[in-house]
Amino acid sequence: MSSKTQQKCSICQEVGHNRRTCPHSTGAPKHKHSHPTKKSIPKTQKKKKTSISLTKESLGNNFFKSELERFKETREAQYDTALNIHSLLESGKNVAVKAEEKSGKREIMECVHCLLNLQSNMSPHSVYITALDRKDTKVQFEEQEKFGITSLVARDWGSLLSEIVKLLDSYTNSKIFIHMDEDDYGTGDKQNMSKIYSYDGVGKDRVMFIGYSATPEELEKSEGFDTDWVKVQFTPAPSYFGAKKYLENGLVREPYTFFDGDDFTEHGFEIIEEIRKNCNDAVQVIQQRNVVVVRDVTPRNLSILTNRKCEFEKKYECEVHVYDMHSEMKWGDKDSWKNMGKKSNEDEDGNHVSYTFKPVVVFISQTCTRSTEICPLGHRRLYAWHDVRKLMKSEIGDKVSNYNTLSQAIGRVKHYTQPGKPENNILLYCDRSILEFTLNPKSVIGKIKVSARIKTIVNKQAKKIVEYDDRYDCASDVPDSEWQNGNPNEQREHSHNDLRFYEIDGKWCHYDKKVRYFGDNNMPGGGGHAKFYNVLQYESPSSDRYYIRKAIFIDNPSYGEKDTHTFVTTTKSMYQN
Repeated sequence: MSSKTQQKCSICQEVGHNRRTCPHSTGAPKHKHSHPTKKSIPKTQKKKKTSISLTKESLGNNFFKSELERFKETREAQYDTALNIHSLLESGKNVAVKAEEKSGKREIMECVHCLLNLQSNMSPHSVYITALDRKDTKVQFEEQEKFGITSLVARDWGSLLSEIVKLLDSYTNSKIFIHMDEDDYGTGDKQNMSKIYSYDGVGKDRVMFIGYSATPEELEKSEGFDTDWVKVQFTPAPSYFGAKKYLENGLVREPYTFFDGDDFTEHGFEIIEEIRKNCNDAVQVIQQRNVVVVRDVTPRNLSILTNRKCEFEKKYECEVHVYDMHSEMKWGDKDSWKNMGKKSNEDEDGNHVSYTFKPVVVFISQTCTRSTEICPLGHRRLYAWHDVRKLMKSEIGDKVSNYNTLSQAIGRVKHYTQPGKPENNILLYCDRSILEFTLNPKSVIGKIKVSARIKTIVNKQAKKIVEYDDRYDCASDVPDSEWQNGNPNEQREHSHNDLRFYEIDGKWCHYDKKVRYFGDNNMPGGGGHAKFYNVLQYESPSSDRYYIRKAIFIDNPSYGEKDTHTFVTTTKSMYQN
């Protein structure tokens, strides 16, 4: 059979193989550092829509000007932050934006896009990428469509790469600005977000990144962040009800187990009775604040609650709802909230007279997570939000969870107070150190897990520290006459003639076989005179000159204080290059 009559592969359009044996079926190009050709880019198959885009040429400068004026008038905090981000991008820096949950990150991105189109020297194109493949994102895509922003779900590598390369090829004088939504989610080294971030073929000289997250620590702790990125902290308008207000207003409560797998605990019963007091109030605004949401991630608990729902409703005279990833609660739809625990009372003619309310307990797991919006009525119906998981170990040794997971989970209840409405004093039953870490990470003392791809290194305070009698602070302080080279066993002075040195890879060291450099505090473990220890230190890794110093242990004035911690991104993160 000739090649003319052979059937073409549906992925790469070449002959000689089919889609199952196609070398491009995974979507990964053969040569990481080569610019992809049409053959190396997988043909995107027809699936449910993953992107929405609109060319900027169809919009015009007047559109961007009017949108900027609208942002300036109605979203001043987002507008001011966008100005800062834009100036940093113009200076050649990638930007990592930290903005609390539900504080308006999307509007910052849209404002940045408008500024880029009006004030940049090169023709800019914005690409919004999210790893969140949920219904909530589709509404956001439609919002971004009118701005001319290409929006993509990081579902498959082929469509991502294809879209970026298409923009680079179509607009040769343009820059591509990739806006990474939730820059700590879907960022494993094997995930699709990683492939577009680390792929050199997209032309890094023409691609810049802006990351957005309430929990961007994975990016901030990565190698090279300090040289290639700049942190921007977003401060929302005073109407924002976030970590600061929860702590200042005394709305954070200590959480205990609500359901123990058999029954509601005393703690759970107490919350229900507190809600019942609201239900019996004379004012309807207070009466309708009758809902507590309890996040319960204990295996099988939700199935038990589902099976015994009627039993618990009767026993505690409340309404019980159970939602997980398989049962949907429409958090952003007021119809899901308006009738919760509410009964209409009618007169003898069937006319509505008043409402009677009762407590409502909503148990959730693996739902109401990132990207979920709770509608304003939901905030007015909520009495409390409950999550028993701990960031810090207590005296009874609770199991701890990652900070970014916990912050994102309790962050669903953060919101802006509506104009003309009183502040929603929703109680937060959670580990208060989560909120404290959000406001000031240095204020939380103790070993915590920041995220799954960040390693926590504990820096313990030693009882003794090292000082040197020469008082040289750096290698350049040492006079040339004091540097030595050659075999120290042959050239040593009487002051260290009881030492024996060992040669390792061309460098001399002590019995522990560790090479030391100037500034190291590693002690040799022996070979001292009276209170002094002798330490051989090289000028630098590239130098053959060494200096034998006299060192002494002294009491550490910081001993007894709390251990300090540093955080390092692991090799499983896409940011670890």
